Amino acid sequence: MAEWRSNTASSRPAAKNSGVRHGAPDNIGLDLLPALRVTLEVADCSDFFVGYFNLRGWKSIDEWIEKWAGGTGQQCRLLVGMQRLPQEELRAA
Repeated sequence: MAEWRSNTASSRPAAKNSGVRHGAPDNIGLDLLPALRVTLEVADCSDFFVGYFNLRGWKSIDEWIEKWAGGTGQQCRLLVGMQRLPQEELRAA
């Protein structure tokens, strides 16, 4: 299993000249769930941003998130959505 840290760059390289350096991991080429569980075990809150979200996968991590009280510093935030690159927008126009 590849090592994962929340402060490392994504395992997928950013698009050429995109300037994207978000430090977010993705699960392409590595098994994210075990590392995510280890991280959530010691976390007080979490922020996820994903392109797609399947609610069935939530049960794999909900036991760690349910421990948090909610509110500032004790919450899980989830942002779902994909944004097209400017080049893709131009091609689609």
